Amino acid sequence: MTLLIGLVFLGAFLAVAFILPVLSFLRASRALRRSEALERELAALRALVAPLLTRPHESPAAAVVVDDGTSSAASSEWAATVRALSADRRTSPTATFGGEFATGTFDGEGATGTFDGKGATTTGPHISHADALEERIGARWLLYAGIGALVLGVSYFIKFAFDNGWVSEPLRVLIGLLAGVALLVVGQRFVRSGLAFFGHALSGGGIVVLYVAIYAALHVYDLINPTVAFAGMAGVTLVATALADRHRMQALGALAVAGGFATPMLVGGGRDAQVVLCTYMAILLAGTLALVVRHGWAGAAALAYVLTGVTWLAWSSAFYTPAAWLRTLLFLTLHLALVIGMSLVLRRRQPPSVGAPPTVWLLLTAPLVYHAVALVILGRFQGRLLVYLLLATVAGLSASYHAGWRWARPVVLLLVALPLIEWMSALHLPRWYSGAIVTACAVYLLHLAGQWRDLSDDPADAPLPLAEIVHTHATGLFLPLALYVFFNDRFAWWNPPMVTAAALWNAALAGLLRRRTPVLWWHFLTLAATLAAIAVSEWFDGPVVAIGWAMEGAALGWAALRSPDVAAGRDDAASRDDVAAGLVRRTWLLRGSLLLFILAAFRLVDALIQPMPLGSWPILNTRTLAAALVVGAMAWLAARVREEPAHLGGAATR
Repeated sequence: MTLLIGLVFLGAFLAVAFILPVLSFLRASRALRRSEALERELAALRALVAPLLTRPHESPAAAVVVDDGTSSAASSEWAATVRALSADRRTSPTATFGGEFATGTFDGEGATGTFDGKGATTTGPHISHADALEERIGARWLLYAGIGALVLGVSYFIKFAFDNGWVSEPLRVLIGLLAGVALLVVGQRFVRSGLAFFGHALSGGGIVVLYVAIYAALHVYDLINPTVAFAGMAGVTLVATALADRHRMQALGALAVAGGFATPMLVGGGRDAQVVLCTYMAILLAGTLALVVRHGWAGAAALAYVLTGVTWLAWSSAFYTPAAWLRTLLFLTLHLALVIGMSLVLRRRQPPSVGAPPTVWLLLTAPLVYHAVALVILGRFQGRLLVYLLLATVAGLSASYHAGWRWARPVVLLLVALPLIEWMSALHLPRWYSGAIVTACAVYLLHLAGQWRDLSDDPADAPLPLAEIVHTHATGLFLPLALYVFFNDRFAWWNPPMVTAAALWNAALAGLLRRRTPVLWWHFLTLAATLAAIAVSEWFDGPVVAIGWAMEGAALGWAALRSPDVAAGRDDAASRDDVAAGLVRRTWLLRGSLLLFILAAFRLVDALIQPMPLGSWPILNTRTLAAALVVGAMAWLAARVREEPAHLGGAATR
């Protein structure tokens, strides 16, 4: 009996505190819209009647319309006035007619205003019903306050009922499920009635209530098993996704994404289910990708990416073992492909959606995170690491070509070269020596082929971009550096012939490209000169690093001097853009050249202050040769600057 009385009071409380205010608000809103429509109609009718009052004493004969070309113009003017007044929601309903008809009668009906005798109506002050403070207080703020009071009151009542045992545990879960469904249904009714914001808020609350009810049934009351709970939460996620897609509401989409990724954590479990979990995450990412394709929701994409990382981190900290390395990498690759798909959709969408640029940059960190995780997973596995580095190089070069981002190739080279060189320097198993050398050569050749493929699409006379210059020199120095580090602790006597062979190889490439790619050949020539100077130092045991930096500094300075200008006589937007790009390229090349010369000078000074080995000649030794090469490189570049001052802004810059 007590339970029945409590339920009756609960129903009455809901009716008084929630249902009645909502119904009143709906009726008031409907009446307000009807009143505004009537006001617009009345204003339009007054605009039609007002011109007739300019001729109040004319006879019917005088009223005959003569088509002198002005009647159609007047009609058009009246029609435009009617349309403007009909669209104006701020027109006051208290317009008055003045003049001699101010007595209050017109055609036998009571006049509600005055007419000034000039065909114009005098309107009262504009009243904005939509923005009125009274409406906001009465129709919105009090409603929100009532909903808040309702939530607090119902929460305390339910807690009181639970504490006193009025409601059993299954009934509590059932009440939660029914409440969530009721909020969804009522929210959708509000959306169809025109109260979209309020309806979506109620629908979102219903989705949260359903998640909480299923969670309570699983973990609090132990009424269902994890499989049923997972299926129920997945169903709620599908409903939320469908509503978000139907109403084009990103907030509901974000709620669906958050709820979907929270489902495995809410369900929990003490066993490893990597295949199920990763497949489920792939489905969530695919669904998010579909929403991004349809609506361009950058916020949902960013949220899905972040929650994917959080889920992976939570799983790996609890269940990852080295035996699962292949399965883990495959699922990571699948998730990476879906995230990159989101970034491509957001990048190409026109017009760009809100928040798309920062979201694209956030999603582009996914390959970097993937690469770092892959290196950690593979660790010191010899063959697996080499295969991964080759595949990463191929994928990175292909993505750079299709995306049209030239700077991606130097980034890919850096991300692959650093772990490869570090691994080669620490390698102690002779059976992997040949594999290490072959992998380094393969990475070099892949980058060389990738650069030539990209440049094949450019015009022959186009200036070489800064990214291509950096990539050319970085690629040309990568292979000798990797082999030098590898040979230094194992076969040091191979370094001089290896560097000499690298210099000859770059010289041959320069000769091959002189006619085919004129903008590129002399960069290989400078690489050949740099490696030749290093080879001389190696043969005579000199300071290799100082010579290498000085030669590269001279090469970059020469590249800045040879950076082509825009053809004379051109003064269009494209030429101005070319000039700006050329100045930026030249500035960075000069800065790089100066930095390398400074490093070479410090390295040379450090070598010169070291004690001389016994038996060395006082002047004719490797240190003197190194100093001559470094100073000669600086002098050669200074002479080139003096010959071509226009490229560097005149004598002051020199």
